[in-house]
Amino acid sequence: MLRSRCSPPSGNADGWGNVGTGQLRQLLHDEPKLRRIVRLSKKVQSLQSEQEKYLMANYTMAKKNLSLKPWLENGKASLASKYQQLQEMKTTYQEKQRKLEIHLQKWNLQAAVTHVETELNGAEAESEAQVERFLEGTVSLNSFLETFQSSRKVVHLRKCQLEKLQEAFLRDRRIQHPLQARLNMTRVCRAPVSQHLAAPRAYRLTPAFLIPSENVAPFPLLSAPPYRILPPLGTQADQYQVSQPRTRSLNLPHRLVAYIPLLSPKPYKSNYADKRYQLPHQ
Repeated sequence: MLRSRCSPPSGNADGWGNVGTGQLRQLLHDEPKLRRIVRLSKKVQSLQSEQEKYLMANYTMAKKNLSLKPWLENGKASLASKYQQLQEMKTTYQEKQRKLEIHLQKWNLQAAVTHVETELNGAEAESEAQVERFLEGTVSLNSFLETFQSSRKVVHLRKCQLEKLQEAFLRDRRIQHPLQARLNMTRVCRAPVSQHLAAPRAYRLTPAFLIPSENVAPFPLLSAPPYRILPPLGTQADQYQVSQPRTRSLNLPHRLVAYIPLLSPKPYKSNYADKRYQLPHQ
């Protein structure tokens, strides 16, 4: 009964279910036999095989890594040298860029045109000086011909260079003007509306009164000639009667001219002492 209580289940794969309690106690006291049983078990053997496999893979990987160590060291050294070359090239590029900007500011098309014009003026002055020396008789004919031909050649060469530079300068200006206009238009479109508006204009209004001319002038005014009066729209020419002026000519005193507002757009102030022709609205 004790055996059946302490025995392992009968379905054990190693067959420990048929071993008695006494045999198990003897097996516990027999250390070498117990180790041999554990070593020969299938689970332990599978674990040992996996261990050996992983150890072999680890050994192979370590060996490969050690073989790549020289290549890694060479790569590090090459990378350091490349960085050094990059720094040197960067310094050289910055120096050349600075020199290029200086030369571009100094030797643009406008500066080149000015320089060639100066050389052309100098060459023409030199050729004129040679002619003057020849006319004075200080230079022989052979030497004059030799030097004059070379100087005139320089003059013609400078003229050709000046023409080409001027053409290139004008062409660049034609190309840059549309681009500059587009840039200006883009800036204007992107600018706020308040920047485009001009300052509001201030107007001063003066009150005025409409007064008929019959009340202003104490005499009948001249009317337009009949041939300048056009009939109103929608009427026939024979139905329209042209009004004749009441007077053809009128001898007006000079002091009454100032009181006719139709003859002067600006207000007129008269300091004349006579107050007989005072305006009604005053």
